[in-house]
Amino acid sequence: MFNLKDQLTLIIPVRDRHYNLPNIVDYYKDTSYRKLIYDTSKKKYDGPLPGFEYYHTDPEYQHVSYLNSYKMATTPFILNCPDDDIMTHKSIYECTKFLYENSDYYSCDGETIEWNPDNERIDHRKPEVFQARALHDWEADKDILERLKFAILESSRSVLHSVVRREESIQIMQNFIDNKEICPIGFLDRVYTFSACCLGKFKTLPILHHIRTSNQRSNADRVMEYKDVSVEVVDGYGLKADLNMANSLDDKHTSCYSHFLATAVEIPEDKALELTKQLFQIHFELRNRNGGGGYFGPPLPLETVPLPHKHDKECLEEALKSMRL
Repeated sequence: MFNLKDQLTLIIPVRDRHYNLPNIVDYYKDTSYRKLIYDTSKKKYDGPLPGFEYYHTDPEYQHVSYLNSYKMATTPFILNCPDDDIMTHKSIYECTKFLYENSDYYSCDGETIEWNPDNERIDHRKPEVFQARALHDWEADKDILERLKFAILESSRSVLHSVVRREESIQIMQNFIDNKEICPIGFLDRVYTFSACCLGKFKTLPILHHIRTSNQRSNADRVMEYKDVSVEVVDGYGLKADLNMANSLDDKHTSCYSHFLATAVEIPEDKALELTKQLFQIHFELRNRNGGGGYFGPPLPLETVPLPHKHDKECLEEALKSMRL
């Protein structure tokens, strides 16, 4: 019998943005499943954390902190929840239950919206992206190459913050570190999604899953703030923060995640490398054509948000109540 408490660990990676933690704690404090805050800030957080386990370590690069926190979980499924976002209670339950009942799926999530607390308005994904994510039955009977094409080119899909299988997620992150593959922070979700596509199918449920928060502070705090972190060394490899999208397509970087494709479809490594580079080259061209790849439309008043189902309005209000603290 399915029991969410035994199946899921919620992981909150945080770095310096301690001002977000009261919102997170307020929303999740009464849930029964295990909740970990993995803090790589220079200073410890000294606020109340009822219902949470708290771990503080020295500053780490994002890949490293994800891998270390994933290894601390013991449940079959995990959810990486950014400190400035909310994953709704309803979606967490339904997505975990779906994966529990469908072993050939790697990931499950729902619809995403962006919340601007400055003017209390919603930035909804553009209609064509919403349709691609929520209405397209893309995981059914699709081969791996078709899944990759859809996820990377057609829907700008990311599964980094979906409910996922823990063992496979550790495998992906461990592979990045073992192969000294450190991509730009903004590109991590693309590379992670590519790797995940090769390990199993995805499901998008018609429910509200992910509420992103924008404009709480400058985006500058999303990048490597301290010099000692931007020059951090793992296994002799410098994790530089100045890598850009273009040099992410050289053979050295691309071969790390093209390896998953070669294994999954049983093709030579050089063939998988070439296919991977072609796919991401088109991805970059589409991003540039769209002015950098922004995926959000104009702000909408809360009462007019076109959610896929009316009952998600209650789910949305419940989450925003905590985010307004």
